[in-house]
Amino acid sequence: MRKQLGLMMLGLAAVHGCLSLGHLAPQTTSWVYEDPKIVKADVVVGDTVQKEEIQIDNFHLNWRGELFLTFAGLAMCLTVVLGITSLPSVTATLSWREFTFIQSKLGWVLLIIASLHDIFLAWNFMFLYWGCFNTLPIGPQYALYPPFICIVLKLPPASAPNR
Repeated sequence: MRKQLGLMMLGLAAVHGCLSLGHLAPQTTSWVYEDPKIVKADVVVGDTVQKEEIQIDNFHLNWRGELFLTFAGLAMCLTVVLGITSLPSVTATLSWREFTFIQSKLGWVLLIIASLHDIFLAWNFMFLYWGCFNTLPIGPQYALYPPFICIVLKLPPASAPNR
């Protein structure tokens, strides 16, 4: 079952990456781009001159956008490695120690990197709606609940004092 889930994760990650790159623009995800430039211009309309402000979008990513895409690329590369090692023909050539290292340790690294990718995407909004008091959480917050639960459950339990 884990192998099929790994291959499904690879397919979904590839579709997510392609659709997201097609949607990534300053008009749709303005929070990962530098602020747009505002140009004031005199516009002649017939016999009158009007002053107008024109917004010119900046296509340079800000620091959050750079980290967002960097972690996205790293997560995609690790997903490809995990997906390829899920193939039965590749699994047969690996030793048990290599297979468990790739699936376990690299899987945890992938979980953390993908979570960081999500955090940097919605950095401005991440802690704004925490707690459902006035409104529901945003999508990136919902996407962080399962990884957070996995990481908390993986932490070693606090040792009880000896009596």
